[in-house]
Amino acid sequence: MKKLLIILGSISLSTASTTSLNACNKPQQEKYSYKVENIKNINDNIKKIKHNEQNNDIYFISDNNIYVLKEGETIAKKIKGIENIYANTIEIDKNKNVYFEANDSVFVLKQGSDTPIKINNINYAVYSIKIDKNNSVYFGTQNGVYILKEGETTATKIKGIENDSAYTIEIECKKNNIYFKTDKNGLYTLKVGETTATKIKEIENGNISNINITTMDNVIINDEKDNAYFVDRNRSMYILKKGETLATKIASINQNNVSILIDKKYNIYFVAENNNVYKLSAGSYTPTKIDNIVNVLERRQDGLNAVDENNNIYFGTNNGVYFLKSGEIKALKIIDNEYINFIFIYKNIVYFGTNNGVYFLKSGEIIPTLIKETKKLGDANGFYINNIKNIIYIRTNHGAYKFPMEFVVNKKAGE
Repeated sequence: MKKLLIILGSISLSTASTTSLNACNKPQQEKYSYKVENIKNINDNIKKIKHNEQNNDIYFISDNNIYVLKEGETIAKKIKGIENIYANTIEIDKNKNVYFEANDSVFVLKQGSDTPIKINNINYAVYSIKIDKNNSVYFGTQNGVYILKEGETTATKIKGIENDSAYTIEIECKKNNIYFKTDKNGLYTLKVGETTATKIKEIENGNISNINITTMDNVIINDEKDNAYFVDRNRSMYILKKGETLATKIASINQNNVSILIDKKYNIYFVAENNNVYKLSAGSYTPTKIDNIVNVLERRQDGLNAVDENNNIYFGTNNGVYFLKSGEIKALKIIDNEYINFIFIYKNIVYFGTNNGVYFLKSGEIIPTLIKETKKLGDANGFYINNIKNIIYIRTNHGAYKFPMEFVVNKKAGE
């Protein structure tokens, strides 16, 4: 299952007693220099970037096309045969096969090929694609869930989910359990290797009943013990302990939840649609409001909150970034008047994508630095890290860009 627990770097910040940056502490712009390059032949809105780490090819999904930037090349190419078709999701298995949804069908690019092949037996809108530890591929569709086992060309429908749309598929940390969020009938779980899903129900005061799970994105997460947390349509938070199918209610939120985050100490933070952030301390059933955070984005997506190695937390909003020091309940605003599209941490540095370019925050600093070369990007709405090449790819509404991360750390302007 996808985790929102990000432990990639070590950030040591001192907040003292200040709650916002004063006028003299403006973001730095001239301290570092970077070489930001445009990915040639891509000029439309990029929705997703996917890296095939086995051959270092990079795939870019736009509103109408899929592009691939092959290893060693400088010009991205359109995948043939799917021009002007709305593609929404893409995954790559351990055999270099690339799966993507387009026009109510699923296609595969076999081992780096540029020619798509249609997967048999799926003729519905596809909302999610995930791959388990056995290299089986799962497709959440308008008509339930399908599985494509390794080496096969025809997908088989998962039993137990009937007449329902499966919007989201999540695979837990250790990849033994798979979760499906559906439109009508709630939450299901499936053991890896099995073909019949089990509906998850709740238990409260000894009574067992159905759960009406919300269909919002990113409301199912799991901790390092593989316990799952989620919020239902009745605005209650549940824990589903590892290996169980009966969920236990742990808190009432009293407002629609938008996203959930777990820190290193198993404290749970959830962003509510009333623009507030709440903390549910480990073992507690009573949420505490985090002070000084306003204008939290209403529809969250991956990468808008982050936890560093010191258990400090960063929240992206439509008016800047808030920093919450570990153990405190009052946040500090460190970027002001910027619409935040993503936050991620890599090698002790926090990066912030905004409507005005990309900022970064080095370990031990409190004032983010604006990468001046990224101002030309305009709205930096997403990212992908190529760990092999040490490159950051940024997606925008008019193409894709890249820059090497070592310049952020090592190269100063004028050197």
